Amino acid sequence: MIPAIGGLATIFTLVDGLWPLGDSRKQAIHDKVGKSLVVVGPPEGAPAATPPGQYPGQYPQPPYGGMQ
Repeated sequence: MIPAIGGLATIFTLVDGLWPLGDSRKQAIHDKVGKSLVVVGPPEGAPAATPPGQYPGQYPQPPYGGMQ
């Protein structure tokens, strides 16, 4: 019984990994179950969305170095 479950898991993993090759939305089976989408980032060389040294949602540092 246990070897059969392992074999089915192996087959599912292979099918899940190859599924995006034939899917128009490039979704694997686990993506479809979780209702997630593949998001393509900006093209290479595009300007950054945030200034260098900052993370999204981070406030810029005041020019005098902090609160006084």
